Amino acid sequence: LAGRQRMLSQKASKEACFFKLGLTFAIDEATMEETFDAFESAMAQLINGDAAQGILAPPTLQIRRQLERTEKVWREFSSLVRQINGTEGLSPGDNIKLANLSDQVLSEMDLAVLMYTQ
Repeated sequence: LAGRQRMLSQKASKEACFFKLGLTFAIDEATMEETFDAFESAMAQLINGDAAQGILAPPTLQIRRQLERTEKVWREFSSLVRQINGTEGLSPGDNIKLANLSDQVLSEMDLAVLMYTQ
């Protein structure tokens, strides 16, 4: 599940780029929201565990903190993405921030996955 989060973060970034460029034939807002919901649901399961799904809570405090850092960066990223379709859109500075946050979500999740494997 943790490794899947890396893929979902990149899928969300790609969809956000398509949406920002107006490539509505390639992506729509509903599809993008499905990806975001999947990421957010899985993050909640990773952070808190989900006995019904057989998902254990993080085995160490360090992993939990790393997942929480990842979730914090994700919230900032997803907030900017959701502004793309707003009346004001994103400023040039926010576009750069969005690109940087996309990379940071992936880096933070990579670290969490690495921590699980050690």
